[in-house]
Amino acid sequence: MALSTGIICSAASFLILHVGIQSNVDVIFTETAQVLGGALALALLQEARSGLRQMVRADNLMLVSLYGLIFLEFLFPQQSFALELSTATARNGTIASLWGFFALTLGRHIIVKTARGSDFGARYDVPPRLLAQLFFAIAFFAYLHILLAVNFDIQEAIRQMALPRFWQAWARGSLGGWNTLLTEVGLLIFLVPPLAGLIFARFRSFRSLTLLFVVLIFAVTLFKGFADGTRSVFLIHLLTFTGAFILARPDLKTPHILSFGVVVATIGVLGMNYMLAFRGIGLSRFDFAEFESETLFVDLNLINICKLIEVFPSRFDYLGLEIPYWAMIRPIPRALWPGKPEGLSIGIEEALGVEGLTLSATFIGEAYMAGGLFGVIVTGLLLGATAGNWDRVGKQVGSNYGLILYCSGFFAAALSMRSVLQVAPALLPTLALWLFGRVWLRRVMRSRAQRPLREIVRGAGRDQY
Repeated sequence: MALSTGIICSAASFLILHVGIQSNVDVIFTETAQVLGGALALALLQEARSGLRQMVRADNLMLVSLYGLIFLEFLFPQQSFALELSTATARNGTIASLWGFFALTLGRHIIVKTARGSDFGARYDVPPRLLAQLFFAIAFFAYLHILLAVNFDIQEAIRQMALPRFWQAWARGSLGGWNTLLTEVGLLIFLVPPLAGLIFARFRSFRSLTLLFVVLIFAVTLFKGFADGTRSVFLIHLLTFTGAFILARPDLKTPHILSFGVVVATIGVLGMNYMLAFRGIGLSRFDFAEFESETLFVDLNLINICKLIEVFPSRFDYLGLEIPYWAMIRPIPRALWPGKPEGLSIGIEEALGVEGLTLSATFIGEAYMAGGLFGVIVTGLLLGATAGNWDRVGKQVGSNYGLILYCSGFFAAALSMRSVLQVAPALLPTLALWLFGRVWLRRVMRSRAQRPLREIVRGAGRDQY
């Protein structure tokens, strides 16, 4: 890991110097994407020498996600941005992005000591019967707001999933109320893929009927993520499922892991292209046969970062602590806080003079809005340190419940690269799972441990569920 950090940081340092003397806007973006992408690939290959399973970590997920959000699309042919951006603007945006990458990579080595023997809530190996019950309970509450909106008509719910975004009966308004609290509970849907991955990895412990329902629920979850057109959600579903499956199968050989990874990556890349094409019209109106794509388009986050640096602080003052404050209060329901602020005083769209669109600029753009290059470096170090320490705690996991809890954190880890403002809501499913282990699971497992030996023997044959 230290060597891989050295590779990435060396490449980022070289590019910071190289970009400063480059005068062609398009070449700046292309060469940065190529060199940094090669360094990241080399760093991951270096870590792969210790085993592919060791690479399934939050910090690696964040690095790959950040590169994919900012630089990946510039490995493919794109329109020229020479008329849209000045050379100085392109340089500043690229250098700020490289500093964010540098800080994130370095930050994962910042160690925060925890009390020895601290309970991660991960000591309990949940029996198959209880694990299946947990999966179905989480799935029920995750889809409850959807089922209520369609009067529990599952066929109608699936039909509406394929409609354009915000046309669904369960779509919430811009401001929440009491009627939207169940929508927040719906975030539990992000626990469905890691739980499904664990169950699939240990399928021999479950009955065929249980596995069938797990497959159906997971398939609907993937379909919903795909049909929504939100690429980050679909990719996170794939990644959390894959991470849980690989970590729960220590017997998987390297060729199997590589094959599985290639299949998941192919689905993810194809899905990204299709989702961008139909998210405005809905999946039900999209014709796959007529779709053609000559390049890969993500969100042009690097262009948005460049433009934000151009207007902060020349036209707008830095937002300072307003961004972390809004990030912390965002999960609080408006029903409990009617006077909750509606958003930032200056949003990305307003700063860039755009209406009718939602723009993203990754955590780097938001951090720059808060405090310039200093804010980018500090935020990168904090996010990297959080990921690194989450991974260190995850290494202590010795149970299936702890594995699910650890993999559930991948949701927040990946989403933090797209926006730090979305981190707190993304942590709610992990918090709910942790509370479940601390409050209810601990009691159940202690009660199970106190059962007479003859009851345990009698129930051994019923452990398969």
